[in-house]
Amino acid sequence: MNKSYFVSLLLIIIAAFFIRVTNLAFPAFTSDEARVAFRGYNLATFGKDELGRSFPLLFNSLTDYQLPAVSYVTALGEAFFGKTDLGVRIPFVIIGIALIILTYKIAKLFNQRRTFWGISVLVLVFSPALIFLSKVPNDSIVLTFFITLLFYLLVKDKLNIILIICVLTLSLTISKFAWFIIPPFVIFTLSFYRNNLSKKAKIALFIFSTSLAIVVAGFYLQVSQSGRSLSENNFSIFSSITIKNGINKLRGQGIESGWPHYLEVILFNKAHFLSTGFMHWLSNLGPGIYFGQFDKSGLLNFSQVGALQKVLIIPFIWGLVYLIRKGRKKEKLLLGFFIILTFPAVFLYPDFSQSLIVLTLPFTALVIAFGFMQFHRLFSLLIVLAMVVELGLNLLFLTPEKKNTNFLRPYWVKAITQDVYSQSIQYKTAVSDDIANDIVSFIEWYNPVDPEAAYLDIPYPYKFRQTNIKNTKIIGSDNEPYSCKAENYQKAFVSKRDKDRIKDSDIKILKTYRDNLNQEVAYLLDKGLCIR
Repeated sequence: MNKSYFVSLLLIIIAAFFIRVTNLAFPAFTSDEARVAFRGYNLATFGKDELGRSFPLLFNSLTDYQLPAVSYVTALGEAFFGKTDLGVRIPFVIIGIALIILTYKIAKLFNQRRTFWGISVLVLVFSPALIFLSKVPNDSIVLTFFITLLFYLLVKDKLNIILIICVLTLSLTISKFAWFIIPPFVIFTLSFYRNNLSKKAKIALFIFSTSLAIVVAGFYLQVSQSGRSLSENNFSIFSSITIKNGINKLRGQGIESGWPHYLEVILFNKAHFLSTGFMHWLSNLGPGIYFGQFDKSGLLNFSQVGALQKVLIIPFIWGLVYLIRKGRKKEKLLLGFFIILTFPAVFLYPDFSQSLIVLTLPFTALVIAFGFMQFHRLFSLLIVLAMVVELGLNLLFLTPEKKNTNFLRPYWVKAITQDVYSQSIQYKTAVSDDIANDIVSFIEWYNPVDPEAAYLDIPYPYKFRQTNIKNTKIIGSDNEPYSCKAENYQKAFVSKRDKDRIKDSDIKILKTYRDNLNQEVAYLLDKGLCIR
């Protein structure tokens, strides 16, 4: 590599780092991310999670069980930088940068032209989805990195078995999707990209990866509520979802005819689910997802942008045409990874599965780079310029994004939780649970809360919601707050729901809190409450 090219590549990596650490507090955390952030601090400082369990292998959230990798990655950052935004986010920034460097190494295996290497890297540097996911605790960026690393280790000249085993094992602790993706990914990669390996060695690696996935999944299935977790949150094909009327009528006729129950379920429930799920899967692979609106909720991406900028659809199509018409076998087979990495989407219907699309982005970058190779240099520069401008506009004008994610990623909740904490130091305090989703996580993360204040003796809680933190009581919809002389809770932060439920004309509002849409979301009352 000549000096000028090395300097250019180094500048690109520095630009990637700068983009990811600029305005580090964006995006704001979801309640689940705040929970992981607080958990990481506890693990790094006390060796316990937020419920007081010592280095567990399975964590809880408001919606599901969580595998351990992301929590321990977060803990690593906070071990160095403390309970700060930098401590939580820097591990994922580093993983995002490492993914870019790894894609550069892989690009060198497919094409000897330096322009190809540079374009592959540049696409990932400016990917809105990867920028977004490189700044928050999440399993998508971690799994994408490990799958890309596994591919590189399997295809590079010298096979490092020990390192491959370590990467395989760690991959299976990131996401439940990895249990289904890793075995076919390994056998596909070894079959078509590893010619200098014996058939026995390939079979051994495939058997090992499959067995390891089964062992990890088997351990998970031993946990209480694990089956429910899979059907409700990950693979809804296991639940009994049907179209009413017609299917139920057919199922009833099957029962009357004496068919075995499992047969009528397969014919009139799962067969429908699979066919619809297949179409759902294909829709997730459409160009509108990659280059249009990737995630309108703003959870994984800028809400009005694709996982890659719109203008990149031009070189992507040119890259597809090149691969189909002129590409070598190993280049054409890159398209197979789009199927292998996203096929679990078939079983997710009707849920969206953008997190699976993220796994394909390093391979998408290679396809786009092949497309760029067909263009005149000036045209390529214009596309790159348009790509940079589109991203720059989104990074400079974040107000619409904050409004779009007003409830999902609430910037405004920090001020409320800080007031709640300051009052709870002296007084028993009550807080409505619908001010923000899982407000306890925000209270714990944004304030110096004593971790032991929320410790509980629950081994594997499922969909667990905390309702007490030392002097703070969380008011749920099943509680009844009311004004009383002997105030059990001297300070009360209530939502509109609970303010309207308190029948006391003398209660006044000391402070009103507003969200990013300038709507009233919470009130500090001048009187305390009792709660039934």
